[in-house]
Amino acid sequence: MARWNTYGYVLPADAAVLGVPAGTGTSDQRYRDAQTRLAQMRLVR
Repeated sequence: MARWNTYGYVLPADAAVLGVPAGTGTSDQRYRDAQTRLAQMRLVR
């Protein structure tokens, strides 16, 4: 869990242990990604 929070997504080595697909993001990471995308969209206008 600590690595998941540190990296923001599940590493392949941890996926089986956590029971989720590798690359699954944390809710915090997905929120930051969404905020970044919104900021980019605003700049394009």
